Amino acid sequence: MADHVGALLEEEQLSARRIVLMGGAASGEIVGGGGAVVLAIIALSGIIPVTLLAVAGLAVGAALMFEGGAIASRYRDIAAEIDNRFDLTALGGGLSAEFLGGAAGVVLALITLLGLNSAMLMAISAIVYGGALVIGAETAAELKALTLPRTEKHEHLQKIARSALSATVSVRVMAGLGAVVLGILGLIDAPSSITLSLVAFLALGGTVLMSGTAIGGKVLAIFRH
Repeated sequence: MADHVGALLEEEQLSARRIVLMGGAASGEIVGGGGAVVLAIIALSGIIPVTLLAVAGLAVGAALMFEGGAIASRYRDIAAEIDNRFDLTALGGGLSAEFLGGAAGVVLALITLLGLNSAMLMAISAIVYGGALVIGAETAAELKALTLPRTEKHEHLQKIARSALSATVSVRVMAGLGAVVLGILGLIDAPSSITLSLVAFLALGGTVLMSGTAIGGKVLAIFRH
């Protein structure tokens, strides 16, 4: 009896840690994605577009890094729990692509803030972020799903959250491909490069924001239960 109670308590503690993890990752995405959307809209209106474009790039990159770091912090526990049911090497590779893409974009945005060839660098940054989203979309959704609480009382909310995560995969892929195309066009058409990059970051920020809100609301629902 005591062992059973102890196992239940341990499972509840694990579920609580997972909820906090998912809430943190979602918060990072919401803040970073939302910030990028606002900054891109302001910049498109003609207010210091280059500076705001670079800051929007920092916001998107930070959101991707925060998401990847939050999930990676639980990667070992996930691996221990699911054994060989999934190809963890492939999952880890997709997660690394998103994290490294975010880090590379942050570096490019910082260089842009220094005033070094801003148009070309931010177009490249859009390509990097877009590629990272395309490569890591399915992986991020799968790993987020694996970190969801698996207790019986959370089963219904878990199914809803999984559905929400699945829906974000195609959106992230489409936004990523769009950002890649806009970034390439920006490299080809220098006069329109800043505007094209701003549109790309508007799409990227909106996608990251949607991804965060898709799971964030479910995490809040779990807390209420």
